[in-house]
Formats: sequence, structure tokens, C-alpha cells
Amino acid sequence: MSNFWTIKSFLPGMLERNRGHIVSISSSAGLFGVSRLAPYCASKFAVTGLTESLYCELFNMKKLATISNPKGIFISCVHPYFVSTPLAKGAQRGSTIKSYSPEEAVDSIVDGVLRNKRMLLLPQALGVLLFQKSILAGDTGLHMAEVVKVHNAFDNFEGRGWK
Repeated sequence: MSNFWTIKSFLPGMLERNRGHIVSISSSAGLFGVSRLAPYCASKFAVTGLTESLYCELFNMKKLATISNPKGIFISCVHPYFVSTPLAKGAQRGSTIKSYSPEEAVDSIVDGVLRNKRMLLLPQALGVLLFQKSILAGDTGLHMAEVVKVHNAFDNFEGRGWK
């Protein structure tokens, strides 16, 4: 809900000035369901949906800024994989997808925002998985997640979660 209320507070001024940049922090769990993280995934899918809907609304209002037309409001939604913080304590990630230190994540986010990236995937390799998810049939995606060791990543999770 904090994303909704923050946008509601700041968007009117941005619309009036016809400039601004809204940055939402979601997660790779806002793009892919993850075993043992249903509440977390649901909240991150909500952030992703809110950001995408706002993007569409601003486009429809002719208020969306783009790299070719920077007048208006930019939208960025950040989707990090693992960031080594206390929240991720105990999570076991496969070695096939890069994880980030907090400093690396901040540097990548700031760089992406300064370049006005609409969807910022950390790492960019998540884009391949997102594409595969969109074209794979049936349970193939579940088997792909098994290969990259996602299904059991939170078996020993000590951060916030549910049992």
C-alpha cells in the first residue's frame, strides 16, 4: 500500500509540472511465483501491476516521458533477484543467476534510473527467463525453475516469510 499512497501524494505535482520520475522497487518474485513465498510474491506482483497500470495511464494521458521525448513522467520498476541483506538470510540461490551485494544493487538501480529504464532486471539475465516463461507450455517453466534451483531456495529461509 505504501507504493500506492506515495504515488498518490507525488503524482499530482509531477503532472502539473509535466516532469518527474517514479521508481518502484519490486522483485524477481514480482515476475515469477516462488515456492514458500506466496505472500511476498503477491505483494511484489502488485507493485509490478501498479507500475504497469500507471505506465499505461500516463501514456494514455500523453504524460509519459520517453527517451526520445523526455518531457513528462518517467516510470521505472526494479526487479532484483537476490540481494545479500538480512531479508535474504538463509536463502540458497543457484549459481546460475548473479546475486548482488547491497552496494552493487544500489549502483545498478541508480544507473538504470539515470538511463530512464522502464523495467530494470537485476541481473539482465532475468529477461531470458521472463521471455521463456511467456512462451513455454504447461509445466516446462516449473522444470526450468528446478534447473536454476529456485524451488528449494527458501527451505532454510530465516528472513521474513511464512511457514
